[in-house]
Amino acid sequence: MRPRAAILGTLLALLALAVRAQPTATTYRGIDELDVRLGALDGSDAMAYFQLAEEIAYEEAGPRALPVARQLFVLAYEVDRASDQPRRLGPSACLALADLAESHADRRWLLMLADAMRGRAIQPGAPTSADELLADQDETDRLIEAISHFRAGRFRDVRDDLVRIGINLSRAQGERLRGGGALEAGGKWGARRFRLAGLEGARADDLADALVRAAGTVPCSTCNGTRVVDRRDPEDGAVIGVDLCPTCRGMPASSTINEQTDALALRAQALLLDAQPATWSAQHLIDPQGAPTRDLDPDELAPAFGVDPAARYWQPLGMTPLDGTWVRPE
Repeated sequence: MRPRAAILGTLLALLALAVRAQPTATTYRGIDELDVRLGALDGSDAMAYFQLAEEIAYEEAGPRALPVARQLFVLAYEVDRASDQPRRLGPSACLALADLAESHADRRWLLMLADAMRGRAIQPGAPTSADELLADQDETDRLIEAISHFRAGRFRDVRDDLVRIGINLSRAQGERLRGGGALEAGGKWGARRFRLAGLEGARADDLADALVRAAGTVPCSTCNGTRVVDRRDPEDGAVIGVDLCPTCRGMPASSTINEQTDALALRAQALLLDAQPATWSAQHLIDPQGAPTRDLDPDELAPAFGVDPAARYWQPLGMTPLDGTWVRPE
């Protein structure tokens, strides 16, 4: 009986290893017949490239998904503008690429390029991103102050700033907001302003939410945000001086704001303050890669993503649908 038990144990162990090995063959499962759909792209239907790019960007997983999606968005634009009846997919492609951008500098360039493709940048009187940034300048200045108060731990001032923004904007629209409604409105406006300045959508929302949350909290329960506490005489309790707060050590926001949020707030403030930095340090803060600003030329879209506009045919190279390369027609 013992040999049979040993053989059975060995078979069970091999079966377990085989089961564990299975997931590697199913890395890409988001889109049915993805390899067939990639192979069917023949350089004639721009919308087919665009729609497949959207599906891959939001339904596929793995390190190859986003690069392939980006290439498809660029090719959708190139196929479209070379067609006899273009659908003007350029602005939509730029907006989609901006949503996938990994840096605020790339996202901002793509949004501005989308404006240029629409003709917004050259039509007299048409609003541009720069125009929108200059609009409501007083409220933008107040938002910048709110970020400073946030980083300094003066959360009551943050609340005052956001509430005032919400009240002023509601008045301009013929409404009347107070208290929590004005605070929420000020936070939502701040999130839109952060995105307009170049902060990525999710991070813009995260920072605006952090500002609103901070507006309703006390940064340090010991000093109440004042950074110091009274020094009292041990005998009669009389105030004889002040000491640095023993809880927050003079940094009341440290118990509420982590390092990542603080860096995000500083970056947002820099973007709002200066679209054309005057110093190298400001430029480095806004654009850590130090990349030069690209021209708002539609012809620059493909080179920016390393795409050959003529290479519109998918050639599979591996075992999974997204392992392949783009080639020109033979």
